[in-house]
Amino acid sequence: QLHAALIQSAMDEIQNQLNPGDVLLSSQPVKVEVLSEEYDPPEPQPADQINLTLQLECGVLVANAQDLETLAEQTLNVNMPEAFIPVEGSLTFSNQTDPEETGNSDYQWQLRAERDIQAVIDPTDAINLVIGLKSEQARTRLKESFPLSDVPVIELSPSWWNYLPILPFRVN
Repeated sequence: QLHAALIQSAMDEIQNQLNPGDVLLSSQPVKVEVLSEEYDPPEPQPADQINLTLQLECGVLVANAQDLETLAEQTLNVNMPEAFIPVEGSLTFSNQTDPEETGNSDYQWQLRAERDIQAVIDPTDAINLVIGLKSEQARTRLKESFPLSDVPVIELSPSWWNYLPILPFRVN
């Protein structure tokens, strides 16, 4: 009973010491080593009561959150469309299933990773598309030419003027 209670206590302590995002791969330790085992009174003396002092060392397998993040980033990078870059700090991942041992200390589980990406748009290309156009035509052309999530905003100065400048250096 003491052995089982110590293992449960160790597992609870390990759970509390995990960093956010770390994944405990099994619910039981993969290694339990008895460091010391002392009986009071020592064997083989008769007694009404016996005390046992037991010290165990438990080893568990943990998938580090940083390693999982690196794996998720590399997997998402392989599938990222050309001319896109990841939005910094948008990566999130979560476990979809619990880890299961597949043999030889290998574990398998499903991990869902998501992040936002944004198109890399060359400002010179955008400017060359819209010089000299009416603001509505420029919006339409930008929306059709680039992978934008929203309608582009065009601000003209003076505000009553409907055409974009003809000179590229006048367009920002």
